[in-house]
Amino acid sequence: MASVVEAVAGADWTPRDGGPGAHDEDWAPDDVVTSGGGAWRRDRIRLGAAAASIATAAVGASVLAGWWFGNPVLKSGLPGRVAMNPVTAVAFLAAGLSLWLLRMEAPSRPRRVVAHLCAASVVLLALLCLSRLYTPWDLGLDRLLFPQRVIGAADGLPNRIAPNTGLNFLLVGFALLLLDYRTRRGWWPAHALATIVGVSALGAVLGYAYGSRLLYGVGAFIPMALNTALTFLLLAAGVLCARPTHGLPSLWSRSGPGGVLVRRLLPAASAIPLVLGWLALRGHAAGLYDTAGGVAVLVAATTLIIGALVWLSAVALNQSDVTRARAERRIREANEELEARVAERTAELERVNHVLRSQVQQRIRAEQALRRTTAELRASVGELRALVEASPLAICTLTPDGCVRSWNRAAEELFGWAADEVIGAFLPNVPADMLGEYERLRERVLAGNPFTGFETRRVRKDGRLLDVSVSTAALYDAEGAACGLVAVYADVGERKTLEAQLRQSQKMEAIGRLAGGVAHDFNNILTVIRAAAEFMLADLEADDARRTDAADIRDAADRASIGPHTRRRESARTSDPQPGGQRAGRDGRRGDSPDRDVQCRA
Repeated sequence: MASVVEAVAGADWTPRDGGPGAHDEDWAPDDVVTSGGGAWRRDRIRLGAAAASIATAAVGASVLAGWWFGNPVLKSGLPGRVAMNPVTAVAFLAAGLSLWLLRMEAPSRPRRVVAHLCAASVVLLALLCLSRLYTPWDLGLDRLLFPQRVIGAADGLPNRIAPNTGLNFLLVGFALLLLDYRTRRGWWPAHALATIVGVSALGAVLGYAYGSRLLYGVGAFIPMALNTALTFLLLAAGVLCARPTHGLPSLWSRSGPGGVLVRRLLPAASAIPLVLGWLALRGHAAGLYDTAGGVAVLVAATTLIIGALVWLSAVALNQSDVTRARAERRIREANEELEARVAERTAELERVNHVLRSQVQQRIRAEQALRRTTAELRASVGELRALVEASPLAICTLTPDGCVRSWNRAAEELFGWAADEVIGAFLPNVPADMLGEYERLRERVLAGNPFTGFETRRVRKDGRLLDVSVSTAALYDAEGAACGLVAVYADVGERKTLEAQLRQSQKMEAIGRLAGGVAHDFNNILTVIRAAAEFMLADLEADDARRTDAADIRDAADRASIGPHTRRRESARTSDPQPGGQRAGRDGRRGDSPDRDVQCRA
């Protein structure tokens, strides 16, 4: 309590911007507005708005049920009174639904749209019903429901919507539409409209209480029903309570002097004169006193009760002032004690200051050393970056999940992707059929098992596969945890091509050696055959028929022999006309020398 009183006493209660139309929260400091008691009261006020919306809708539903079942109590609230029109009950249902949807500040967009549609329907209904007063036509909207029962329902008069009822619906509909609207001068039009509706409804209720048709009727038109006036009173109170941080409800929820006075005096100032006036009127009607005596009793009772309430409020405020003065005295004593402690601590702080100054100097020297080290590290990083960029090998660094963090120029030339295309994206040069291998290698490296010279395949941007040698290792942060990895690629396609050519040449050389050995052995056999044929030619006479066969054997051996000496013998033999002529004759006689040559080769 003392803290609240101190806050109230020390606060500036003048408006900050503008006059009475300024935002209501500008009239109190933040510590009072956000106090626990104020928040609790605002929640209770919001509950009042919810209760008012439910009660309004319930009255509308009960009246419709009364018209449906023909129950006069449900239609008018009291037997013998004017019944509420069924279209009025529908309008109350729409207004109650709109207030229920708008009861909380900052409602969602769908709730706001539905609430505004309901409020707009109330405004439209009121305008159409009031139009019969100023236009030559009558739409008869208030006779849409239960038309046979509505006609002649009130003393032979049709139960129409009264002009003051239509005006109140027009005002309350606009109040719901403008519930969160605030003018540039800080006024809230919804509160003013709801206040007018509440005053009109209260006048109608008092008219019924005091028996004055002037307060609830307009000329010769059907008067406003009693339950209609009470429902308007509830609806106006609900509109005011829907926003407890604005207008009168905001002052009601405050914990300051204004809030205390409003909570203590406003209910009494509103209810006591009404009750005393009603009692005075009943006493005069019963003949207990004359008119002058009734007025005197009313004034005296009102004065005494209001005076007592003011006196009690003054006592409470005086007690609060005493508490505030006591708190101020304690604060002064606490300030004096605090100043003494500050003086004691100042000397201690001066002693500590020397120590701190030396520590600061040491810190400055350490920071200078740190800056030098940082500069050296930056230079080393720059050299390392230049070395990576100038390297003929493709180098890239990856995050633990495989996204590219750096991509040097050699990588751009080798794989075809520019650095801007791959940095931040998943490593693009892994073929789809080798993703499993890539994941296993990445997990192995991140687990602390680097490798070098691993040959695999990678894909270029144009889709061509490359044979590369990969060397990779993990990168670690300051705590020793793996924070990524670096991969170095070397193109080994040309080397593999040369290796394949070397292997092919070695195979051809081995085949040549094998063929040479076979040819040598075959030539040895053919040499013996040829020599035997030569001996036969030397032994046979020139006219011997076997001489032709011997010559054929020798020629076949020459043709089947392998090596350059064979070609020399062949050319020497073709220069001898006689054997050739004889062989030609033989061939002409037998006609099968080519086949025999093939057989000899075989």
